[in-house]
Amino acid sequence: MFAQKVIQLITRLNPRFQGKRFSTITVNGNSMAPTFSNGNRISISRNPYKTDRPILGDVVVFAHPGVKQTTFLKRIVGLPGDLIELKCKRIFVNNQSITPHAQGPVGQSQLLDLMWPLEGDEYFVLGDNPCDSLDSRRLGPIKLSWIIGKVW
Repeated sequence: MFAQKVIQLITRLNPRFQGKRFSTITVNGNSMAPTFSNGNRISISRNPYKTDRPILGDVVVFAHPGVKQTTFLKRIVGLPGDLIELKCKRIFVNNQSITPHAQGPVGQSQLLDLMWPLEGDEYFVLGDNPCDSLDSRRLGPIKLSWIIGKVW
């Protein structure tokens, strides 16, 4: 948290520093509550996956090509090669039920039971507040190339 505050201070004092390696963004909505709430300012590392790959639990910012002029803030819960299943309002990764970071039902009644085998560059993302989140349950898996940054 201290490092994040320092980055926010640096970018406010020196705006040309912002946008190169990291950015400060404002959370819009409550899909990641209680971890991040509407109006929170957070720092993201831009293009962190040039040399590394995302890991489970990373919170990432991404743009979806099917949803114009919007970026999303979500947590990675599925990695390439994983089998993701949505059934009975629960999420299963490789046949193991996962517990999201926030409490509440993961599935939504209007969603059918679905299955996604993740390809080599695909990730499954969820909001920490699953009842108020537009995530991979509706958008499908995201591609590595869509990821803009990682929260730190």
